[in-house]
Order: sequence, then structure tokens, then C-alpha cells
Amino acid sequence: MKTIYEVLAGWGALRYYWRRVWEQPQTLIGWAIYRWLVRGMKKDRRLPPGIARGSYDGALICEVSWRWGGVSFGEYIYVKRLVIASTQTVMHEYGHTRQSRMLGPLYLPLVGLPSVLRRLWAMKVVRPLDRERWYYSGYPERWADRLSGVMR
Repeated sequence: MKTIYEVLAGWGALRYYWRRVWEQPQTLIGWAIYRWLVRGMKKDRRLPPGIARGSYDGALICEVSWRWGGVSFGEYIYVKRLVIASTQTVMHEYGHTRQSRMLGPLYLPLVGLPSVLRRLWAMKVVRPLDRERWYYSGYPERWADRLSGVMR
């Protein structure tokens, strides 16, 4: 099944504005984080908290110095500085970007919240050696991996 975003693939400006409306909640959060990172770079050039590293299929990939591996908010993908070399992590987050394109305003409650709760559960309850395997084996993480072609 094609998403409206894929149907509008050749429509340029219409596609651009449709995506802004359809994915508004998560894109607005992603944009706010990006603006915060850029402001931090201007204030303290010695320790920039975030650097845009490139883009992939309309998603902006930013390198950050936070503790977690990665997070995706609409067209904004934030990946931990030491993990940026891992194509698997970047592609997994791109899978979440594809989920955002499919679900639109339902992305945060249907994907964002379960993902955060799953990560918190893994950190607090699951044995350290099993955390990553357990986290990526369930909804919505396995779906994101499938959408982006990540094999675990």
C-alpha cells in the first residue's frame, strides 16, 4: 500500500507542503530540537551540541552528543555522535521516518510513545545482556527495521 507521500512523489511543492501538514506534530518537535541545537552552536562554538550530517530521502540526519542511540521526529533524525558511523542505526531511525509518513498525526501515540515505553522497560527490567535484542524484537521497532531494510 502506497502512502499519500509516495503517491505525491513527483509533485514537488505539493509533496513538501502536504508532509508539513500531515506530519505536523512530530516535525514541529524535530524542528524545535534542531533550532535549539543551532542556537547552542552559536553560543558555544567549542562544544557544539549538534551538527547536521546530511540527509537521506528528505530526512535531515543530525549528530548529537546525547546518551541514547537515536530518535526520529518526522523529517528530523538525531543519532548519537559515536553511533553515527553505524548505518544500521541511521537506517532504523529512517524506518521511523517512514512510519511517520504513513501514520501522520497518529505517529506519536502509535509509535513514539510505545517506543519510549519499550526503551524505559528495557533499561529498568530487562537483563543488560538481553536489552538490545528484546528492544528491537517488538513493536514498533521491528516494523521500523523492516521498513528500512535493517536485518538484526
